[in-house]
Amino acid sequence: MLEVVQREEITRRDELLAKAAHLFRVKGYHATTMKDIAAELDILPGSLYHHISSKESLLVEIMQRGIEALMEQVRPVALSKQSPIAKLRHIVHIHVEAIAKYPDILTVFLHEVKSLPPEKQGQQLQLRDEYEHLLKHVVEEGQAQGLFRPMHPRMATNAILGMVNWLYSWYRPGGGLTLAQIADEFLTLMTQGLVTT
Repeated sequence: MLEVVQREEITRRDELLAKAAHLFRVKGYHATTMKDIAAELDILPGSLYHHISSKESLLVEIMQRGIEALMEQVRPVALSKQSPIAKLRHIVHIHVEAIAKYPDILTVFLHEVKSLPPEKQGQQLQLRDEYEHLLKHVVEEGQAQGLFRPMHPRMATNAILGMVNWLYSWYRPGGGLTLAQIADEFLTLMTQGLVTT
């Protein structure tokens, strides 16, 4: 019986996080009220406090889940024995698929960190920096092996992240390209550029 209750609680919490993330993405964190979230869940606003302590704690948990889920997949790839080119390819595919699969959570992570108080921002920015460091490590590794151009590694890392992160703003399921094709197009731009000569 306890296991059933725990599963229901987990499911309800996942639903709460998903609904809140969607509202934060569409309306913005500050414009979304607890009443809005409760309405999405079809419960009374006061009932939300059985699940969370505040709207801010909800935002923190959404962000934490988003970046940690991404890190769990990317960290072993970045630290693996694969070639830097294979690592970059794998990471870009993971990132593209994650943004397409969890657009609300990752958009909130990318855009709402400024809505947190400074002490909470620090925790999220540290996770973001760790993710960027993993990608920068791959870039530096590729440069050391003569596989990537000798450009500034942080600039290259920011350019890669800018390209894949912006996907949330224009990707629509059922468009002209599959996620794998989008990732491959990104990789072509990253590794070969637009100029043919």
